Amino acid sequence: MKQLADFKPVQVTAVYGDNGYTGYVIVLFTKDWIGFKNALAFHNYFKSQRLGKLEWKETKQHVKYVFGWLAKEEDYKSGDPVGRFLSANGDLKTVSELEQEMSSKTDNLIANLTQQITAKSKHLQELECCNQMNLSLQKVMQESDLLHKQMRNMQSAAREHTQRVFQETEKLRKQLAEKESSIERRSNELNEQVAQTDMERRKLEEERKKR
Repeated sequence: MKQLADFKPVQVTAVYGDNGYTGYVIVLFTKDWIGFKNALAFHNYFKSQRLGKLEWKETKQHVKYVFGWLAKEEDYKSGDPVGRFLSANGDLKTVSELEQEMSSKTDNLIANLTQQITAKSKHLQELECCNQMNLSLQKVMQESDLLHKQMRNMQSAAREHTQRVFQETEKLRKQLAEKESSIERRSNELNEQVAQTDMERRKLEEERKKR
């Protein structure tokens, strides 16, 4: 938790199998846009350090390094202890499903606040008809105005927060795509260099044999 504090995880759980600890841990984040943004940052960090899932598959020296990646569908369906843990405890969703869920929650929150304010306004209107004291009526009207102002501020803040998180998520997606493209280009260059070196080595060996 201390090592991953910058990514704001809510829980880190060790994964055990039939033979004890498997060497894996599951890092959990909050189930909202903020948690998704932190999970992407976690994924991008290990990707930039060449310690992502691709590198984990290619290397056999797992003990020397810590690898990390964002769990996807293939991880959930792997059938190994990690897959079984994710299937039992995780919540696999597409980005579109997450967007729809968060949008629905925001809409429900605004609808509930609207209902509360409508009920309060109705109650205030009833008080206005019954209360003959000008001072009390003035106070009631001030409360109504304050409630409407709070409602407008909360609606505005909710819209701004959702838009800001959408923008940050899109930025992180683009950064991930650029990182992957850069790594792929570098990998191709290294492969070409290795192939060229092997070709030159074979030529030298053939020349030595001729001599």
